Order: sequence, then C-alpha cells, then structure tokens
Amino acid sequence: VPLLDPHHPEPRALAAMRRLPLSSHLAAVTLFTSLSALSSCSSTAPPATREAQPPHAESAATPSSAAAASDSAPRASATMAAATPAVDESAAPATPASAQPPPTREGFAAWLREHIPEGGTVDASGDKVKVTHVTKKGDTAITIATQYLDITDIYFRDDLITEIQKTNPVARGNLREGTSIQIPHLITAPYKTGDAARLGMPDDRKIKAIYLRDDSHNRIFLAFEKMPPRGMNAVVLDGKDYDGLFTYPTKIAIAKQTGAAKSAPIRNLARLVRFAHEKGVRMIMRIACFHDPFTQPKVPELSLKGKWGGPYPIGWLDPAGAEAQAYILEVVKEALDAGFDEINLDYIRFPVQPHLGNAKLPPAGPARTTAIRDFVRRVHELTKPRGAALSLDVFGVAAFGSHPDIDNLGQDISLLATECEAIAPMVYPSHYDKGFHGWDEPGDHPEIIGIGTKAAIELLAPIKNAAVIRPWLQAFNWKSPSYGPKYLADEVKHAQAAGSSGWMMWNPSQEYDTGYQAVPPMRAK
Repeated sequence: VPLLDPHHPEPRALAAMRRLPLSSHLAAVTLFTSLSALSSCSSTAPPATREAQPPHAESAATPSSAAAASDSAPRASATMAAATPAVDESAAPATPASAQPPPTREGFAAWLREHIPEGGTVDASGDKVKVTHVTKKGDTAITIATQYLDITDIYFRDDLITEIQKTNPVARGNLREGTSIQIPHLITAPYKTGDAARLGMPDDRKIKAIYLRDDSHNRIFLAFEKMPPRGMNAVVLDGKDYDGLFTYPTKIAIAKQTGAAKSAPIRNLARLVRFAHEKGVRMIMRIACFHDPFTQPKVPELSLKGKWGGPYPIGWLDPAGAEAQAYILEVVKEALDAGFDEINLDYIRFPVQPHLGNAKLPPAGPARTTAIRDFVRRVHELTKPRGAALSLDVFGVAAFGSHPDIDNLGQDISLLATECEAIAPMVYPSHYDKGFHGWDEPGDHPEIIGIGTKAAIELLAPIKNAAVIRPWLQAFNWKSPSYGPKYLADEVKHAQAAGSSGWMMWNPSQEYDTGYQAVPPMRAK
C-alpha cells in the first residue's frame, strides 16, 4: 500500500493558497485509509473542503492520513518597553535583553553617531541623548521616518510619521531645506545583533509558543503583551513557508532570482526579533524545507528528479540533493544572523504521495532515514555553536515508532534525537480515524495529545542526551465538536502530564483568543 501525501494533490489549489496571506500550514487535506499495521494511530475521512481543512503543514497521525499540509490595517502603535515579569510555577521568566546594564551616555551617543543617516546630529549634553535631523532637499516626514525608524522604539513607520509630526508640527506640511526635526521615541541603549541578541532556551528547556506568520495587523504585538503574564515564552514565526515564499526580504540569491520574497510582509527581521526580546519573548523561525512548489519549477537544479534526469513536477526540492540542502542552510544562517533563538524545521522528509514511480528517490528505509539525519546534523552544526536551539516537526506516526511509514518518510526520531534540542510531533486529535482507542470521534478527545507525547518520550528514553518532546497542540476547530478554551486547556494538561517540555499552539488564522483563555494569566506568588 503506497503512502499517500495529500499535500500536493492539486497544483491549482496550491497556487491559490500561495495568494493567501495566512497560508502557512494550510494545505489541501484529504484523509486516507491508513495501513492496517498502523491502525492504532491512523485516520480516515473524505476530502475536506478548503474551509474545513486542518491547518498544520504535515501530519498529525500517519502520513497515510496526514495533512500534507500589507501593513495598512488599523493598528495600535508597537513600542518597546520592559517586559512585565511573568510568574511561572516551574521556572522564573527569562530576563529580557533590555535588563542589561545601560551604557554610559557618551558611549550611547557614540553608538548613535554610527547609526544615524546623513543630516543627523547627536546631542548628549542634556538629561537625555537627543537626535536632530536637518532636512535636505526632498525630505519629508515619510523619508525621515524611514531613515530613523531603526533607532526608535516604534515598530511601524506610519506610527513614527505620526509621532514626528506630533513632536514637530512643521513636518505636517512641506519641509524647507535646513529645517531641524527632532526624532522622537529614541531607543535608550544600543541594540544587540546576531548571536549577542539571542535569549536561547530557558533553563528548564520548556517552550510554550504560538505560531504566527508575519508582523502585520498587530497580532504579534498583541501576543508580546498577552504571552508573558501567562508563562508563554515564544513565537514560532514563518521564515520560509510551505509554499516556498519568504516572509522577510531575504538576500539569498536563489530567492531573489525567483521572487520568492517579492511580497514579503516583514520589512526588518532582526528588528522584529529585538522587539520580541524586549518583552522577554523568544523567537523561533519555522523553515519549511523541501516542499516548495514556488521554487521547484523555477530552479530545476534544486528539484527532485525523475528517472529520466529532469525535474519531477510535484513541487518538491530534493531532500537528498546537495543544492537543495545548501539552499535551506542559507535560510538557517539568515535566521541566526537575525538573532533567532531557535530554528524549527518543517517538511524535513521525503514526499510520500502516490504516483512517484518515476521519481528518483532513495529506497525506503535506512537510505532515507540516514539522508534526513545527515541533513539535520548539518543544520545542527550551524545552530549549536551559535547558541541557538534546533527543533524538528515530525509526523505523529514518528512518535509511535511505526514502520514502514517512517522508512518512507525518512523521519526516524530515534536517529534524530541527538541531532537537535527538541522534537515536535504533530498529534492533532482531529486527524485520527474513527475507532482510534474505541472513540467514535477522536477529534473530541484532547487526551490524544498526551498519548502521542508519552509514546515519543518512551521511544527516546533509552537514548542518552536525547532531544526533549514538545508537541504541537490543536488550537483550531476541525472535527472537534467540543473545541473551545477547556478543550485547549485539556490539551495543555495532557501534554504536561505526559512529560512534555512545553508545547506549541497551531492556528492557521493566527487567532489565539481561545488560547489566551485556555492559559489564563498566572497569579503572583
């Protein structure tokens, strides 16, 4: 029985999805009958409509049943501020980057002089350091805000324009050459970059995260406010999504050549990381590795090949190919340079959909699992020396150690356990067959999260220095009649009871009202 990958059944559907701003783990999902040998962790269902699709990029249960899966809106001003300490019963919250000892006024002034554009002057003679811009021909409030945004505590340029005009009424009209404009909302200390900016994993290695795709519509800044009081400490942010598109203006030559970042919503990736760190929130970049229907037809040398030697047109890069792996490694390097605390790899597997008879693939089994292990090792050789964690998204079946699915996918967590810091099985209850554990509606049983988590932990127990298990939680309503705050709170409870090292919530629409209700603010001791 071939493994079926419903991730790429309809090229037209995928093309339509690529135009959706919240497309991230959304995929054309059809649930198939599982292998009889895997009946204890399988799921079947008729083809789902787009509105009913479960959202994660990969599978919650088995590959045979898996999900293959502008900044103009009104918003509040996003400004940096010291994080409100969260009271966590298991560990003290991380110290935000802003809590470091401030530099001397003279030192800060010297740093500012190196970071302001032509026309700017720094004055450190008063109570606080000030920056003034003397306009030149063609300057407007827009051009000034664009040039100085990076040294202010305001995130969006439009908000800085408003503040400049409020502080300098003359900037509301046409500016004459030689006009002095004071820059409001200056940061109060030099910011850190790259490895120096990283917060890293908490001491207890417990990450409690939500998934978001970009920095628009103020969702991410709402998260920065709501998460710390709840003991939630990380955001999983798309960098390269499953459609192959980037969310930030990458400098990678191939992506620039294909236009994969042409409509990237995030203007400054490192700056977004800094704003998160100011709130004590860690940033995890999700990279969808080898499923890439945008790049595959445009860059044949990265593509999975057919037996005739040419590109195999199913929207996959070659997981074992040196060129495809090098492309992903470049994305990892950019994330590290931007100061991300963790890299999260998705689609680290071989394709498993039908009609692959003419694809040039390694034989199922050790050839595939070793290829994936070796690639993950290469990524880990980049992340570990630079103080960043590495996590891997895997099919739920991998948590149970079931074969032959693992051999086809190449996802053997026993091999991967020492090549990363965390393994994230996608064990969404909605993805299991009717009859799983005798339940008519498995999607109505949040305890499945605990079952999958416990199975993965037990599988890795004999392995020294193995990665921790951090499951994805179903934070969306699909085939789960009782879904709501209690349902999601029960998922959290079952994950923790099974011994998980935190969890990550997935919602394709990036709406987490239910999540914030499920994890209420903690009371101070």
